[in-house]
Amino acid sequence: MKHKLYYDEENKLVVLEVEDEFTLEEAKETMKLMRDSFADKAPYSFLLDLEKLSSDLDRDTRRLLQTEAGNVGIARMAMVVTSPMTRMTAKIVSSVIGKRNETGFFKTRDEALAWLKGEK
Repeated sequence: MKHKLYYDEENKLVVLEVEDEFTLEEAKETMKLMRDSFADKAPYSFLLDLEKLSSDLDRDTRRLLQTEAGNVGIARMAMVVTSPMTRMTAKIVSSVIGKRNETGFFKTRDEALAWLKGEK
């Protein structure tokens, strides 16, 4: 998988950096990895960096994220999004998984980290 999924020890949060496209198969793999790898950290803060996403998410990938993202242990989520279409999709996903009030949308990673740390 070309995307990076890891636990950031310094900031105590799970990070997913999406590179290029994010396909349905990659989304399935990512959701499984999050469940398997970070269950002991749940509930956790999550930084989703979509700054390098090359295209909008397709319908099947959006549906998978809507159904699965609420089951992986996320407490608060910050999304770095630059595309208006991706931002709209992300807002829908966060609302459907019941995290609308616990989700922030930002143009930079620094803004997202500050919000997750409660500095903003």
